Amino acid sequence: MKRLLQILIVSAITLIRVPAAIASAYCMLHQAWFGAWILFMVSVATDVVDGQLARRWNVVTQFGVAADLYSDIAIYWVFVPSAYWYSQKYNLWWQAHLPPGDLVWILMLAATLFIFWWVCTQTGKHFVAWYIAKGNFWFGVIPVAAVGLWMAWHTHPAAVALTIFYGISALWINRDKIATKL
Repeated sequence: MKRLLQILIVSAITLIRVPAAIASAYCMLHQAWFGAWILFMVSVATDVVDGQLARRWNVVTQFGVAADLYSDIAIYWVFVPSAYWYSQKYNLWWQAHLPPGDLVWILMLAATLFIFWWVCTQTGKHFVAWYIAKGNFWFGVIPVAAVGLWMAWHTHPAAVALTIFYGISALWINRDKIATKL
């Protein structure tokens, strides 16, 4: 019974991540910076807490591993596009220099070039194998961290300091896991 409860606790923590990210993005798009930042911190903190508890309690499950991966990917697809959407709504420079139509063409061109590189070169095949195994971590964490700092910047200097402290702490706590991704 104790093991089942531990699995449920870890799974619940994992499943909080995406709704918190979506609510954070909603707050950001409406310039409710404190709420956006708090929900962002909940979202990213659950990513560290669930894994640490699962390993400590030895309750790592296939569902948990998959839910963690997919919720991380969902976060990348919530925060980064939301930051772009915000820029289109409130920032005249971004509206003039990278409107959605231009962004779509740039992304389509990049995807076409990437697919060509992947299919036609050995280097591309090696990169895709690496990305599937490890790159998702690096290509997701950096943009999400930047968006989190941006939200913190709009909140308060203490929020910036706390966000940086959280990032350093999360890297330290997960140093062994990160070392395997290098």
